[in-house]
Amino acid sequence: MKRSPLLSPFKHNDQPVLSQMPGTDEHFLLVFTTEEKLHLGIKEMGYDGEYKIKQITDIDDFLDSLRGQGVRVMLDPYIVDGEKTRWTELVEKSDLERLKNDPQYRKEGQRIWHF
Repeated sequence: MKRSPLLSPFKHNDQPVLSQMPGTDEHFLLVFTTEEKLHLGIKEMGYDGEYKIKQITDIDDFLDSLRGQGVRVMLDPYIVDGEKTRWTELVEKSDLERLKNDPQYRKEGQRIWHF
């Protein structure tokens, strides 16, 4: 099955736009399934700087390149009721079972999607 490329906002210095959730020290890299969701999502996440859009065509390589970087990946984040952020988290298949049993991941209420 062929997957559509994902889209990620990058600053003009080729650094990814990262987000941080209240109450956590972790950084999140934002990726989106459509350009419309990207423009809306990045605005909702509070980023108001300039950015360019990069395509992620090989999702497996992309996730592999982030291993050990201390960055989590949010797919299509959006705000609910003006305060809660919902998203699907992209993880490698090898991490899926471990994360399903992690109470922190269940508490945050996001779905986990693996490739």
